[in-house]
Amino acid sequence: MREPRGRFLPAVLLIIAAALAGPGGAGLWAVEKPLNLARKALDIASYEDALRALNQALADDPETKGVRGLKGYAFSKLGQPDQALGELAKERERFPKNEDGWTLATAVLYEKGDLGGAEELARRYMAIFEEDVKERIESKNVGRVAKKAPNGGLPSFVLGLIAKTRGRPEEAEQRFREALKLGYDANACRAQSAMAALGARDFAGALKRALETRDPALNEGGELLTLEALALLGLGQRVDGLALLSSAADAEPFESWSLRNYGIGLLESGKHGEAAAVLSTLLKLYPADFQARELFDAAASRKTPAPGSSILELESDFHEFNKAIYRYSFNQEPDNLASSVNFGALELIRLGELDSAAGLLERFIELYSLSPTLEYNLAQIYNSRNARINCLRHAWKAIKLQPDFRDAWDLAANALFRLNEFSGAIRLYRKAVVELDPADSEARYNLGCAQFGAGDFYGAELSFRDAIALEASARPDAKREAPETKGNALDVHVQVRVHPISIPAYMNLAKLYTESGRAEQAIDCLNLAISLDPGTSEAYFELGRLHWEKNETEAAAECFKKYVELGGTEEKTRPYLIRKPPRYC
Repeated sequence: MREPRGRFLPAVLLIIAAALAGPGGAGLWAVEKPLNLARKALDIASYEDALRALNQALADDPETKGVRGLKGYAFSKLGQPDQALGELAKERERFPKNEDGWTLATAVLYEKGDLGGAEELARRYMAIFEEDVKERIESKNVGRVAKKAPNGGLPSFVLGLIAKTRGRPEEAEQRFREALKLGYDANACRAQSAMAALGARDFAGALKRALETRDPALNEGGELLTLEALALLGLGQRVDGLALLSSAADAEPFESWSLRNYGIGLLESGKHGEAAAVLSTLLKLYPADFQARELFDAAASRKTPAPGSSILELESDFHEFNKAIYRYSFNQEPDNLASSVNFGALELIRLGELDSAAGLLERFIELYSLSPTLEYNLAQIYNSRNARINCLRHAWKAIKLQPDFRDAWDLAANALFRLNEFSGAIRLYRKAVVELDPADSEARYNLGCAQFGAGDFYGAELSFRDAIALEASARPDAKREAPETKGNALDVHVQVRVHPISIPAYMNLAKLYTESGRAEQAIDCLNLAISLDPGTSEAYFELGRLHWEKNETEAAAECFKKYVELGGTEEKTRPYLIRKPPRYC
């Protein structure tokens, strides 16, 4: 491959550089050594620019330790494993005691599918660094070990994955515990131990290992709850297992595996109606999930499979825990970097460069996953591109990081609403309305729309009227407006707000009243919408149609005329002008 050379730093990186420098600063990319430039580019996940700077660093001094290792890392993040392995091999040849040349190469080989190569390299690493590894394992301070050698446990973890794949559960268990002591991700190590036991049908052992994850210091994700549930189901404890599957679905409500497993558990327990409801939601989110379609058909026809016959495929569903992840160490403060990346993304959004903004956020979030604002802004971009599932996933990550993030609850509910998953949208809107911001008229309006879609006309009527009343009582200065995107504050996020909300609320009330046969109330609502904005063309059309149905042809004609004057099409009104209205006895 011809490596990139020459000038670097596209416009967005200059924006981020200015944000990092602050007012009056010299800029992130003032005159500095190429190696420093490369590290700063890596910090914001700009791998192409890092490679250019690293090439210059090698041209200046071909024997600088770590440069080829950094090139290997950049190539690995760009999805170019062969180039990465080539650079890492050069690093090991020149600097055999640089651990990164070994640990990262082991991960790249495993992710590439070369299990034999990964196993050989991992064992060589364990032999070369035997004394260091032994000292770290015997240390009682895992945190200090992880800080000193953040990827020291990666080769052991890879050896565990390979042993599990090759049907050696005892060796796998030993390696995962070894990786844990060497500072590798605790959730992944403990989950893998439980999965290895499940694969060997050792349900008691799997339960013991899964319970180890119930550490208050660890993040309780749906994957870990599911592992515990599967162990309980394997031991015949169906009630407790089913309860945990329900909790896993609540923890990860937009992942196919969490909903599928809960649906399977309900189906095998003979709870066909509940299973059908869960699987129906799954199909709305993932219409191409053919296994879910088969399970839904079984639930609809009240067929109960034998217990355990539909147990999930662990290797495919727990893909995050099956990855060998090299941990990148930032050279700058992560929160400052996140703030600057957010600023750059907002500038790109302002310029209409949504793909570039999404790419910037996606790459950085791979390195730093603790910012609810970055997750939310990425979710908004996906929402604008009609990628509802990705929108839901990132909005939910924002919520998990910041449970009181009202706009994230609202965004997730909006995505569900657009998927016609009204019951789920109602639950999320209620969270936004009842707990987080009961005075928010727009959230109340959104709740009404979801209730209307679900057929709860009474609830929708109350919500629409509450939205109108809240907006009427709000002071002018109480209205929420989208914040300025100046500065680099990390809490600045994209907001999409509609004001006034009373007009669409009156329009929806009119539709609700029309469908329930209350024409006079519908007419009153349409007139109120027009009084707020005489340019609401659709209100004139609906008003004309209602007058036409009441045989008030002159009033109908006036409304249709006004509708056309405001930009409506004559074709839409013509059917009402050439045929007689219905007569009611």
